[in-house]
This record gives sequence, C-alpha cells and structure tokens, in this order.
Amino acid sequence: EEREEEEDVLQHTDQMAYAKRRQEMCPKVTAIPWSQYGINIKPVGLSYFTKYDENYQFLYCSIPKVASTNWKRTLVVLSYDEETRAHLTREDVNSLKNVHNNKAVKPLNRVGGSPLIRPYNTYYKFVVFRHPFTRMVSAWRNKLQLVEGVTNKYFYKNYGIPMIKLSRGVKAELEFYKDKEANLVTFPEFVRGIKHGIVDRHWMPQTEIC
Repeated sequence: EEREEEEDVLQHTDQMAYAKRRQEMCPKVTAIPWSQYGINIKPVGLSYFTKYDENYQFLYCSIPKVASTNWKRTLVVLSYDEETRAHLTREDVNSLKNVHNNKAVKPLNRVGGSPLIRPYNTYYKFVVFRHPFTRMVSAWRNKLQLVEGVTNKYFYKNYGIPMIKLSRGVKAELEFYKDKEANLVTFPEFVRGIKHGIVDRHWMPQTEIC
C-alpha cells in the first residue's frame, strides 16, 4: 500500500496524464479531439517540481508562473555562507540569472526522492498558489505574446501554432510565419487550446503539479 502511494506521487504530469484525469472526471471529454502537442515532450513528475534543501530541511513545490523564479533565487541565496548573504543587495539577488538550472536548486528526482519517502516526509513543506485566471494571463503574455519584440520559438512551435491552427485552420501556420506580430495567439484562442488539451506546465492546473 505504501508503494502504491509512492507511485502516485511520482506519476508524471504531462499532457497524457492530464487528459486521462479529465476523462475520468468527465466522460464527455472524450469527444474533444487530440492536438498534436507534446509528441516529443518528456514526462515530468512531482519529484521534479519539488525542490529540497537538506540543510534547512524543507521541501518547496515550485509551480511555474507563481513567482517560482524569485523563490529559486531565494534557494540560491540560502546556499551562500552567512557573510556572503550579509553583503547582498536586492539588486544582487534580482540579477541572479539561470536560477532554474542552478545546482543549489535541487529537485527531489535527482536523488530519487519523494515527499512521501523518508527523510523527506519529515521536512517542512510549502507551496505558493496564484489565482488561476491571473496565472493563465501571465503565461499567455510571457510565452505567446511578444517579449522584448520577439516571439518564443519553442512555445510557438509546440503550443502557439497548434492553437492558431485549431481556431483558424491549417493555413494559419503559413500566415503566422509571413507576419508573426499580426498573427499572435489571442487570449480566446489560448483558452480554447487549453480546452482541447494543448497543455504545458506553465498553465496547466496547479493541483496537477503540486
């Protein structure tokens, strides 16, 4: 029985798992056509999103688009010695780059751990949530709108193009590459895409992550 609980915790949260859960909750969802999203996306589990610190003995479940970058900066700062931390300014902390891949930000899957397995089940645990609508808007603006005048190639290839083709037809991709700025994903198209299973960790339900 304990082993079954561990398997539940380690279950991945990619599109397939999300769609399966929706089907279990609402049989009518089987009528929604599958998108082409996620064919080459690697499944990711709860233990990846859960970051740990063995010195301070806490677990932090990191939800994308919920100030996760700033929390990871905090984890990086906690890895410094007291003297170094004492001289840091707010600007120093905010200037920390590529914190998602910093060695101080340690996912539990790196050590084969789980929040249900010792010693991590004895750690202090916390998670930060955000209003679902404002999180959706933030993800749409950050991943599918212009940021500093450019589009996100990765997100448009895997999510944006399928979303606009869903609403505008197969020719939408060609029109997008002719004039990207005039053919960005609109918010209604973003919402429709989510309803049709075009799901990424940056906007999938927070309860599916933590």
